[in-house]
Amino acid sequence: DGPDADVDTVADAGRATDGADGAGRPRVVVSVSTFAGRVQDANATIASLLDQDYILDAIYLHVPPAIERLNISGTLTESDSAVLKFWDGRVSVRRPVDLGPTTKLIGALYAERDPDTIVITVDGDVVSRPGMSRALSGTCGRPTAAVPDLAGWPLGCLGAAYRVGWFDISFVDFTQVPTGCRLHDDVYIGPWLWAHRGIRPYVVEKNSIFHHGKHTALSINQVAETEESYQIPCLKHFNYLLDKPAVDTLPLPHEAKR
Repeated sequence: DGPDADVDTVADAGRATDGADGAGRPRVVVSVSTFAGRVQDANATIASLLDQDYILDAIYLHVPPAIERLNISGTLTESDSAVLKFWDGRVSVRRPVDLGPTTKLIGALYAERDPDTIVITVDGDVVSRPGMSRALSGTCGRPTAAVPDLAGWPLGCLGAAYRVGWFDISFVDFTQVPTGCRLHDDVYIGPWLWAHRGIRPYVVEKNSIFHHGKHTALSINQVAETEESYQIPCLKHFNYLLDKPAVDTLPLPHEAKR
């Protein structure tokens, strides 16, 4: 059931029964999405996730069979297939319907059913520092209702952590929001959680990555008039969150103990 119902599973992710912080910790997974023709760009991203100093229970790589917003087929290239074969056994590869940039979060929500599971989403062209997963999952485990973000610019976040239980089926009902909310996850997920759940974002760390890839012809900003026609209408739908307090900066878990 869900957009991942008929997936082509290239590899099943290994699951750690006891994480780096011992038994009893919540399940923590990282989810990435990319497109055919860009899978090789995610190679360094995956390598950095496997090099995290916090044991992950699963890594999902979502590769939709078509890029609906650009009306492009998603046939895997030889380079794509070579990358997937290389990570065989360490990454769970899925071929869901393209739901825009939110695919990486929605795909993981359908795969993970425990409401306490923490889903970390990162872009497929980002090389994360080794402490990224620990910082996000540690902050997400605090009692305060917050979405920890690793920020790089005002609207976009280079990584974010969520609890599965924060979402329900209404989150994927894009008939109730402007089209731009489906195309721009940066201005949809956070505002949706704030408006529907009272869960606010916190910026955890601003220097969370080693490298961010250049925009390509498949990037969201290549959609014609993407800001005026799609991004801004989604922001307007949530009234720019003008009725909400400003976003806070939250110290990392180890800093909070000082």
